[in-house]
Amino acid sequence: MSGITLGDDRETVYIQCEIKSRELFEVLQDIEDDKRLEVFVDIVKIGVTGYRRMNIGVDLDFVEKKIEEMLSKLEETLDPHLETSLLGVFMSRVKEYFDRGGKIEDILDPETENTPLGKFVRSLKEYFDSGGKLESLLNPDSETSPIGRFSKKLEEYLGRGGRLEELLNPAEDDSPLGKLKKEILREIKEIRDILSKEEGRKEVVDATTLKGYVFEDACEEILSGCVGFGESIIRTTDEVGKIPRSKKGDFVVELENGKKVVFEVKDWQNVSLNKIKDEVSEAIENRGADYGVFVSKYIEALPKSVGWFNEYGNILVCALGSREADTFHPEMLHVAYQWAKMKLKAEGDADREAINRVMSELDKLNDELYNLSEIKKKCRSAKKAIDDVEKIANSLEESLEESLDSLKKALGAVAG
Repeated sequence: MSGITLGDDRETVYIQCEIKSRELFEVLQDIEDDKRLEVFVDIVKIGVTGYRRMNIGVDLDFVEKKIEEMLSKLEETLDPHLETSLLGVFMSRVKEYFDRGGKIEDILDPETENTPLGKFVRSLKEYFDSGGKLESLLNPDSETSPIGRFSKKLEEYLGRGGRLEELLNPAEDDSPLGKLKKEILREIKEIRDILSKEEGRKEVVDATTLKGYVFEDACEEILSGCVGFGESIIRTTDEVGKIPRSKKGDFVVELENGKKVVFEVKDWQNVSLNKIKDEVSEAIENRGADYGVFVSKYIEALPKSVGWFNEYGNILVCALGSREADTFHPEMLHVAYQWAKMKLKAEGDADREAINRVMSELDKLNDELYNLSEIKKKCRSAKKAIDDVEKIANSLEESLEESLDSLKKALGAVAG
């Protein structure tokens, strides 16, 4: 009795049979009794694997055969030399169109009027040949051509007495240029009025503390032009420094070597030397500076012993202008900046001879500035005197004309 039953778990196989196989018998007789079943199962599994590979080999042979058949048919289909193949038919059509004398040559023949290219060439000749449509369209002498009509319009607008001349006539109040002229004149009048008011405002500024603020702005602009590479300037007018509640020191310049110069700028009516020293000493301490410069707007505010430019230890005092002579020398601030810079850079290895030469030049500059101020004062006095004489002369001239007129009338009455 024999039979094979498959389990529901799709994995277990129940076998009940009698197997006659000398090879299987010889293998199992050398195996111990309790291990023969395990070996038998392994033999069955090995047989299953071999069986499957044998079937796959058969399938591969079939697939290989079919592929060879397909490649053979494809080769026949793509053979360009075989007229019945697809590629052969395609190559035949290409030659029909693109070989010499083919259909493409006929289509692109410019000499044949019925071809597309021939029609295109004929159209070009109609427009661009001498006497063609384009020439007539661009003929400036033809009133009906676009360029002729354009020329006529240009003549209407740009010719003498044309519309553009009317539009640009400044004498015509209604023309755009005439309106622009009126507007410009109005703007000029407004500017003149503004300038007049500004002149009056400047007079008010001279009499108030606002002038000191303007002077600080001017000094900032001058100092900014003095600062070189590696140097910096900071305006500290409204900043409290190291001293509590102290704002002394209007500008701080840091040099390339880390040294600092503080500038205290003032537009005062007058100040004593002791007051100057106190102001600058506090500014030096307040801003952590190594050198201080006191800048007065007018020399008249400084003691006469100071002059235009003088140094007191690590404090320099200078003036930039003269109120009485009406002069202003912004370059004096530049000189003061360079002097302070030289003093701080020369510490330790000072070239005394060079410094003495500079001091000599500064003394000479002091004298020249003093002489210039005196000359300017005298010139202003002379000008005032000339203006007074001119006013008296004008008054006398008017009085003389009135007297002559009265004399003529009196003589006329006597002569009857």
